[in-house]
Amino acid sequence: MTLLALGDSWPYGAHCNGCTPFPQLYAQGLKTELSREVTLLNLVTNGGTSNSLRQSLASDPSYGDAVRRSDVVMISTGANDMEPAGQSWKAGTCGGADGLDC
Repeated sequence: MTLLALGDSWPYGAHCNGCTPFPQLYAQGLKTELSREVTLLNLVTNGGTSNSLRQSLASDPSYGDAVRRSDVVMISTGANDMEPAGQSWKAGTCGGADGLDC
């Protein structure tokens, strides 16, 4: 069985201070629950965004091949897409009448 992991810095493990990132934990859990060997195909990108993942899926044939040959596909992306708004909020530069249009 093949588990494909796609996403950004969260499934990459960039924010867990040396912990085991959750795609590996999920693969271990599948192996335990299903009593089957599980191969993790990890295509997560530290710093990636939803748009960069979309571009990779649309233009890199290796991504399409990975999706086709995987039994389970895990996608976790979007947190980095919100970073510019979070930085504006922290800096107090959000606009609009309520100051929250980030």
